[in-house]
Amino acid sequence: MKKSIDCSSESVRVLCTGGEYPSIDLMKRVVHDSKNKLSAIAYDLRYCQDFVTLLNLYSDNIERALNCYGQVSSTIKRVYAELLNGNDGIDVLREISAVRKGLRPILMELEPLTTMECEESRVIYQEINIAVEEIEKLFEKLFLSPEMAEKEYKSQMDLSEFIEEIISRYQVYYPTVQFNISTGYKNGSFVDFYPDSLKTALENIIINAVQSFPNMVGEITIGLSLKSISGEDKPFVTIEDGSYYVIEVMDNGCGIAPELLLKIPHSQITTKKNGSGVGLHSVSSALRKCKGHLMLESQEGSYTKVTALLPSSHPPPITEEFKSKGA
Repeated sequence: MKKSIDCSSESVRVLCTGGEYPSIDLMKRVVHDSKNKLSAIAYDLRYCQDFVTLLNLYSDNIERALNCYGQVSSTIKRVYAELLNGNDGIDVLREISAVRKGLRPILMELEPLTTMECEESRVIYQEINIAVEEIEKLFEKLFLSPEMAEKEYKSQMDLSEFIEEIISRYQVYYPTVQFNISTGYKNGSFVDFYPDSLKTALENIIINAVQSFPNMVGEITIGLSLKSISGEDKPFVTIEDGSYYVIEVMDNGCGIAPELLLKIPHSQITTKKNGSGVGLHSVSSALRKCKGHLMLESQEGSYTKVTALLPSSHPPPITEEFKSKGA
């Protein structure tokens, strides 16, 4: 039976962007985030394998693509483990160059899918192509100067559609997780933000939520609203007065112990057995880049809620109509 999310009992909330979080070098962040995006490719490839097996088409191509993926994934995991263990002797750039060369053969093997009449096969190819391009963009940061590596251009996009598109993919990746989307501000939510950083941040938040579930079974609710925050309404005094797009991701997983939660804004800490804390740092960095804020609220054994505040130049609507839809 799924646990209900209970916010009525005592919980702890912290402002992650308000502390002196220890610096994590770009190399660790890039390898960590590319590892997450590779996992998405794995889900698409396995789904694709089941799909083509039913049609008895291109099974050899999928098998070769899976082999290419296996080599790339193995290298990334090994490099990440070496970085976490402080092994300075590893030639990361050489390893990354090998991974970059191994990504394109995956797409080459999958190109026949684009010729199939089935729309689903073309969608799968496009999703994998997008993931490969995103990983390549991450890797490019390692070959640039520090200033250029952190440089990113803003785009004006519909924030609601942007979030829903990300969630729709993770609904496929994690079929045992129930995703609910609650939108309090939908029409006209066009925002100037850094899409690559925000997407990576949301991916990290969702993956952390899923990993908090026993046996990968649980419920995640994603909310978007536009709110004016000032005076006594501010959850933390260091948050600037103004209008914010509020993105909330709430799960009914295992929660975080209060003593650990209070340390998060000031230390690289993780609640997962094999975690590193790099993912949360990546999320916090993305929000800082957007001049926003990141809050964590949790009750051990009950729930965790991650709240991202993105500054908005638009005033909030006078009334808000909430539309909820289950996955």
